[in-house]
Amino acid sequence: MASSSSIPGNTDTSLTGKVAQQAQNLAQQTQEKAGDLVDQAQDQVKTGLTTGKERAAGSLGAIAQALRQTGQQFHQQHQDAIGGFADSAAGQVDRIAGYLHNRDIDQLARETENLARSQPALFMGGALALGFVAARFLKSSRPMGDEAAGHPTDVYSRPANSVPTYPTASSFDRPPAAGAVTSHG
Repeated sequence: MASSSSIPGNTDTSLTGKVAQQAQNLAQQTQEKAGDLVDQAQDQVKTGLTTGKERAAGSLGAIAQALRQTGQQFHQQHQDAIGGFADSAAGQVDRIAGYLHNRDIDQLARETENLARSQPALFMGGALALGFVAARFLKSSRPMGDEAAGHPTDVYSRPANSVPTYPTASSFDRPPAAGAVTSHG
């Protein structure tokens, strides 16, 4: 008359094994989902960076074209030295645009990492300069509508005609105005 329930611990072991297996399956599914989410996020970031890279390359190409036109105007005005400088700058900007256009994001990341390791001072100086340029660009491209509507664009802005007021020593000596609420009661 020995049944499985009469063996002590047999049901508990079987139940514990099932729970452990389910927990292991759940953990594996969670890891797979997390991996999929990380892959999706990386793809989205890479797509955004690629779009930004192509936009930057296009903008640099337009700048190079504008520099070439400027150089031509200087040459027409017989200012060949300045025209040559503009032509040279256009060539440099064009090379940078081509470099960006012909590299993928992974290549750019590897080359940037290699530069940072081989020449850290140059890398930091370049990053600082790029930061200043980006800040100036962002500041200059800020919509003017907010300022015109009376909304300051930064925390420390106030209208040009406003003058800050500060309490003076004499304002503390005067009795409070009639009906004024004071801290004394």
